This record gives sequence, C-alpha cells and structure tokens, in this order.
Amino acid sequence: MAKHILFGFAMTVAHDAAYTVLENICLRLTSKMTKLPLGKIVNECIGKLKNLVIDQAETIELPLSPFTIFVYLFMIDWRMAMISLITLLFALLPFLVALKSLNKNYGPYYGGQ
Repeated sequence: MAKHILFGFAMTVAHDAAYTVLENICLRLTSKMTKLPLGKIVNECIGKLKNLVIDQAETIELPLSPFTIFVYLFMIDWRMAMISLITLLFALLPFLVALKSLNKNYGPYYGGQ
C-alpha cells in the first residue's frame, strides 16, 4: 500500500515539475511574441502560433518527467539515483536484442516480399 502511495506522490511531483517548466516555456514564448512587430504576428495564421506555443512546447514533456524524477532522486540521495540507472541497463538490453532482430524478422514484410 505504501509503495503505491509513494509512487503516486513521486509521479505527482514529477508531473508538477514538468508542467511548471512547460508553463514557463509557454509564458516566455508569448512574452517574446508581444515584443515582435504587430505585422509579423498578424500575418501568421493562428494554427501556426498555436502549434508553436502549445504543441511544440508539449513535446518537451515526455523526456522531462523521467529527468525530473532522476533529479529529485539525486537531491534525496545521489547513491539511490545512480542505482536507479541500473534499471535502464536492464531495459536497454532487451530493447537492443529486439532491435537487432527487427531487420531479420520484419525485413521481408517491410520490403513487400
């Protein structure tokens, strides 16, 4: 039970930190837009501006959350953060094996043979 509570707390902290960073990015982008000449903004379509401020900024969130978890772990105990990197090795090993066999197994499928 405690494991699930602590996991939920860690995810909340990580996502809160990630979205705070995203908020700051969006605010800085819009602040810079206010300094642009009005003709530059008016000539851009609204979809392009929305894509820049919202969609492009959100693409940063995916790698940001695991990074903030690692930084938080590092602040708590650097040894715990370093040990957590071992799990990446265990995840990377099967991924590399699967990636190596990808061309062999799916080559005929992708080649249309």
